[in-house]
Amino acid sequence: MSVIVIIKVPGDTAKARASFNSHSDQMKGIAQRGKAAGALRHKFAEGNGEILVVDEWESKEAFEGFFNDPEIAAFMAESGASGPPTVDFYEVIDTADAF
Repeated sequence: MSVIVIIKVPGDTAKARASFNSHSDQMKGIAQRGKAAGALRHKFAEGNGEILVVDEWESKEAFEGFFNDPEIAAFMAESGASGPPTVDFYEVIDTADAF
């Protein structure tokens, strides 16, 4: 059963947006490694002085193995993170109305 992963990273959202634009090739590489490790879906959002990441992964363990890569922490710091992320996991419930 897959999991939804919600990551909240406090920080400078303007700096994050600028970093995302200037490091798009690096982000594409990270995304490809994530897909190979078990990522099914991935989106960024911003609000309330934090960057929100909403992912779907094959398993919690697959995400944790990927997220422990030092490049991820370095990229977050470079992109304006001002503190450690919070990470929450939710088991997906397959329902008839899902899309």
